[in-house]
Amino acid sequence: MSTIPSSIIERKRLFDENESPTSYSMINSDMIQYYQVLAEGGDALAQVALGQLHYHGFRGVAKDHRKALKFLKMAASSGNSNAMAFLGKVTIEKNTAAGYCGLGTMYLYGKGVKVDYAKAFVNFNKAAEQGLVEAQYQIGIMYYNGYGVFQNYQEAFKYFFLASQAGYALGYYYLGILHAEGLGTVKSCTNAVELFKNVAERGQWSKILMEAFANYKDSKVFSSYLKYSFLSELGYEVAQSLLLKDIL
Repeated sequence: MSTIPSSIIERKRLFDENESPTSYSMINSDMIQYYQVLAEGGDALAQVALGQLHYHGFRGVAKDHRKALKFLKMAASSGNSNAMAFLGKVTIEKNTAAGYCGLGTMYLYGKGVKVDYAKAFVNFNKAAEQGLVEAQYQIGIMYYNGYGVFQNYQEAFKYFFLASQAGYALGYYYLGILHAEGLGTVKSCTNAVELFKNVAERGQWSKILMEAFANYKDSKVFSSYLKYSFLSELGYEVAQSLLLKDIL
């Protein structure tokens, strides 16, 4: 009976533990050093694991976005799809909407790079031109808040509407706010209620999402983080977006 090399077991264990953010036991410093050696030697799994650990600051590893970018870029450069998806670090030559949107997100929220609204806007527009809903929503956010552009509720309404047409829950949510407050459109409490109802009816997860948002507003950041992370792990893009925007 063949045996699995211990190095593979250790790499898999750290990677699996890193993907469970609600588990908070510390990682042995020797294991981290071991991973760094593997990562520097070109082990993509170790690079991704260290990148995510440094990005989130889990399990006794200090949060360091620069180190996270270093390791994730190493993995992405070797074609690791997990690193590309996590970073949005897809080569521009591939003309990938997800890559442009990922770069836009990094520049908009300063994740590992300096905040640069102009670069964020350019990248989001490139992604939006390819029909990426997340990018349409982020452009709406930039117009809604006046991030690097003149605050323009009509433009915000336009992009939130585009996102909502693809079923993007946050698109409905912000359209509801605009209708409720009469920003960029005629004030209509009836329309606002219908839009908020649309958000609420999108599944049980929406209740958890609303609880996470309420926790954040009440300065219960840790509770909010856990709920956003839980939904993010399940693949809900809305939670992933809010986790980046409000918590990380």
